[in-house]
Amino acid sequence: MKKYWKLFLILLVFMVELNACYKSNFFEDVDDPGLSRFTSRGYNVASAYINNEAWVNYFNSASGPSPMLIFLDTATTAKDSLYIQWEGDINNSLFSERNRTYLTISLPVKRGFSVDDFLSWNAKTFPSDSTTVTISLSDFSEPNSGLGISGTGKIYFVKIQQRIDNKNSFDLSGLFEGKIGDSVIIRKGRFDYVSSIQNFH
Repeated sequence: MKKYWKLFLILLVFMVELNACYKSNFFEDVDDPGLSRFTSRGYNVASAYINNEAWVNYFNSASGPSPMLIFLDTATTAKDSLYIQWEGDINNSLFSERNRTYLTISLPVKRGFSVDDFLSWNAKTFPSDSTTVTISLSDFSEPNSGLGISGTGKIYFVKIQQRIDNKNSFDLSGLFEGKIGDSVIIRKGRFDYVSSIQNFH
């Protein structure tokens, strides 16, 4: 009987651990190896080619995918900026000291920019003359760390929509690209996220 009790406990622990694990919704694009398919289903995935190497948002089976963070910077006097950021992994020599990098897109916005203004960007494109893309080793809580390189970018919001089942969450999907000098090309970027209002800072 003790033997069966131990076996039961082992199976119970295994089932609890299995339920605690997150499942990745990364589905590789057959036309763009290493990148996720472009979807709009709340898969919480972002990917792009950076100098022809696949960059994908960070995923951990215990904690799940890294969130899509949205941060409004009102500190400058000239204009406010909205930052959209993902944390991911890149496997090239761009940042040889570690693979974890942040990909940030910066957009100029009006004073008093709100969540409603953000929702109005559904199906809107921001061209390269007003959009900055940054690759860095630090997140936007350390904007003056000097660890990032910046250039121009373009982002198209295919879908920005408040969720019907939860008004504090949003479906966000889109496409992006960028160029940093002559040395860094970001192409075929795509993202598909469900983001909580708590991720808007």
